[in-house]
Amino acid sequence: MIKHDKTIRHIIFDLGNVLIDIHPEQTMAELAQHCLTPIHILKKLFLSPLHLRFMKGEMSAQDFFLEIGKRYRCNLSYDEFIAIWFQLIGNLKTGMGELLKELSQYFTLSLCSNTDPLHWQYVRNTYPVMSIFQHNFLSFELKMLKPDEDIFRYVLKVLATPASECVFIDDTIANIDTAKRLGFRTIHASTVAEIREQLSFRKSNEGTTDDNAPDGSP
Repeated sequence: MIKHDKTIRHIIFDLGNVLIDIHPEQTMAELAQHCLTPIHILKKLFLSPLHLRFMKGEMSAQDFFLEIGKRYRCNLSYDEFIAIWFQLIGNLKTGMGELLKELSQYFTLSLCSNTDPLHWQYVRNTYPVMSIFQHNFLSFELKMLKPDEDIFRYVLKVLATPASECVFIDDTIANIDTAKRLGFRTIHASTVAEIREQLSFRKSNEGTTDDNAPDGSP
């Protein structure tokens, strides 16, 4: 059972590789079957400047698709591309639904993710538990990306709370570092077990970070 620390009011989750599994290499390999570009080059699309522009809301899904086709010499329809792009999103982490329901009894839950409109549409339609989040801070809507300080400051403004009353959970150390610098309590983790352990034994005056967790999607 998660202990309710009354000095914590908000818990803010990352999406990819924290709430759900992600499969970028599998997705790029599938896309490569429709392109003339070698797979070792196409794999660099994930988190490339082009991908980040899409997640920052600087281009539409259609324009993203067209630019990929042009750069990587791909031959597939828009619907075929979407079906492949959805494959990047995996399953909800085992035990995550139960954890979220438990935490929602005591804390305001929020999501802060670098994501794009296609993946968000898929996640929202596939996993009803996502409705448990009272706030969704999405990069493509806010035109901001982690680990920039602006998105964290915006989160605090909307939540109307000091950073010391927030726990931020992410699998990418750069995002954790920015949050810590701004005063958030942080958990660097990518499994339900790691999150449960750190929340259960968290002291009110500490903001420990597990630096052994692997980095993944921002």
